[in-house]
Amino acid sequence: MKMFQPAVRFLAASLLLAAPVAFAAGTGAMDGTTANGPAHMGTGPMAGHGPMHGMHPHWGPMTRMANAPVPMLLPIAWKHAVELKLTPAQDQELQNWRKAAEQKMRGRWSQWREHNLALRKALLDNAPAATIKPLEDQVLKDHAEMLQEGIAQVEFVHKLLTPAQWQQVTKLYADMEKRQKEWGHPGWKRP
Repeated sequence: MKMFQPAVRFLAASLLLAAPVAFAAGTGAMDGTTANGPAHMGTGPMAGHGPMHGMHPHWGPMTRMANAPVPMLLPIAWKHAVELKLTPAQDQELQNWRKAAEQKMRGRWSQWREHNLALRKALLDNAPAATIKPLEDQVLKDHAEMLQEGIAQVEFVHKLLTPAQWQQVTKLYADMEKRQKEWGHPGWKRP
């Protein structure tokens, strides 16, 4: 069991790093809500609890990534390390990159959330445009930073893997996208 603990911690931390990128895609606040309301309510005319409620998840970080502009390949590479036949050096580089990125992002998450909440509050309070514009600019700057972090993650994984490993990872990602589309709702689903 101890041999899986680092893998589980790495996967969890990678998903935490992926959430801001999904958030940058405009999928909602990091408090579990979306632009259309609480995450568990879904969208559309029949949103909410229905006969199929509970049959498929509508929550969690993966559902937010369905519309993300950047594919989160690092968690896939980590999860499928044995299948990809990662070398110990590649494995160590993945761990080092994740730790460095996590430390770098830790302080930013709260700042990004504060900026989003400030803009939301200003809009709800019907603040003047002179108040809203700087907040809007800051949120757009934050989203650009999140996007760049996601792109850096993909570039790192591409540089780290061999061409054969890269093909495997992108195929795994494409398979996940295909399953998501087959189920007809956002999020990555298991077959």
